Amino acid sequence: MSIQKQISGFVRIQVYGQSKERFLNLCRNRKYRIWNIKNQNDHIEMCMNKEDFEHSEEAVLKSASKVDVI
Repeated sequence: MSIQKQISGFVRIQVYGQSKERFLNLCRNRKYRIWNIKNQNDHIEMCMNKEDFEHSEEAVLKSASKVDVI
């Protein structure tokens, strides 16, 4: 994948819920491209590739988390 494709589409998200770490683990296991992961008190903030974000609904449901785009 070219550098231009990697840079051109990403979203910054916040993940809330009791199983926010599970969401992160599910994304890593599925090889989703995530970076700049910051663990805050009540949520996790991260950048995620736009294409991977569009396919992350299953991880959200399995982890019972809430995801907001910021």
